[in-house]
Amino acid sequence: LKGNNTGAAANAADLTAAQVKTLLAISAATDVSGLAAIATSGSASNLIAGTVPAAQMPALTGDVTSTAGSTAMAIAANAVTNAKSAQMAASTIKGNATGATANATDLTATQVTALLNAVVGDSGAGGTKGLVPAPAAGDAAAGRFLAANGTWGLPPSASGVSDGDKGDITVTAGIWAIDPNVVTNAKAAQMAAKTVKANVTGATANAVDVTADQLAAILPVGSFERGERLTPFNSSDFMTATGPWGPFLQTLISAGTVAQQASGTSAINHPGVLTITSSTTANSGALMTSSPTSILLGGGEQFDCVFKTPAAFTNITTRLGFHDCTTSTDAVDGCYIEIPTTGLAVGKTSSNSVRTTSATIATLAVNTWYHARIKLNANATAVDVTIFDDSGTQLGTVNITTNIPTASGRECGPGYIGTNAGTVATLSGILDYIAYGYQGRTLTRGALS
Repeated sequence: LKGNNTGAAANAADLTAAQVKTLLAISAATDVSGLAAIATSGSASNLIAGTVPAAQMPALTGDVTSTAGSTAMAIAANAVTNAKSAQMAASTIKGNATGATANATDLTATQVTALLNAVVGDSGAGGTKGLVPAPAAGDAAAGRFLAANGTWGLPPSASGVSDGDKGDITVTAGIWAIDPNVVTNAKAAQMAAKTVKANVTGATANAVDVTADQLAAILPVGSFERGERLTPFNSSDFMTATGPWGPFLQTLISAGTVAQQASGTSAINHPGVLTITSSTTANSGALMTSSPTSILLGGGEQFDCVFKTPAAFTNITTRLGFHDCTTSTDAVDGCYIEIPTTGLAVGKTSSNSVRTTSATIATLAVNTWYHARIKLNANATAVDVTIFDDSGTQLGTVNITTNIPTASGRECGPGYIGTNAGTVATLSGILDYIAYGYQGRTLTRGALS
């Protein structure tokens, strides 16, 4: 062996076995030859033939197990969990696709499907489950389906559904279609009582059964103006400067004035326009109504008004609908639209001065024509408040279900009122048309002789 037994730094030299023993302090009594066996007894420092002492090598437990005194170790059954296994490639499955015995590997979806059985179609004795064949281009458009024989195809003529006329149905290349004009009223689905088929969603959709109220909401504005849907029906187009205007009467507030619009300023589509002008007294203006306490709301009432906003909203407040206003003070009872000095129109209800105010229905522009509608449902538990532009396009609507004045003593009336909080005489509004009536109500009138 190469070594240095000189006792000082020196080059390595070739040592004999005796020199090595001397260097390692191995005496003749403990001389060894070859490898010693593992000790089975005695101290841990002694190497004696046998196994490791049990005290020095206790039994192992947990994921790895062994017998005391034995160096043979084994992984416990069920100890290798998913978390302890090597991570897998994304979207893979463990398997062996080699065709021979081998370690598991991470297989792709393509490799997995290649291993699985294909479906075997029924040949008379039954088939075998498995992967279905991929459809060919055009199978879907042609109406092909997966048949029990495991292939894609059209319905066989033997089934009685081959191409051709099948009564109300025509089959063409597997596509079934209802023939024109064959769905009679008797064959159509039954409808809910007192409804019509329509689409009132505001977008393309299937027709559904809608009530008269729902249908009325989408009919052209003019149909109400002609009085075709409400009865009794009261309206005025204000074709005279001083009245009479049907059931509607003017009440001047603090010397405000109502007059026919000046010659040369009328709009071609708005005949019979009245102007409401305030005086130099604060909160002056005018009211147009049948009576502020002529109606106790009970359901089915509708109010419509066509009006033009003033040149500026500053100091101007307008209220129109069912209300009991006679001055600039807000209504005690009513269901109405309020246009404040901001021009942000809102819907309001009030029962004995307990009010509900909606979010903004629409932001109105100055010097612009609008159509307002207040409509109560059949039992006066809800009111729809809507504003349209001059072409009949809906600008916004809200539904209010609280503080509708239906209790005894909570009367109101259909009307329009405009007032000016300032002290400069100002055109506070222009009124073209006003109407109200009832829908779905049977009014008791007694026998007529």
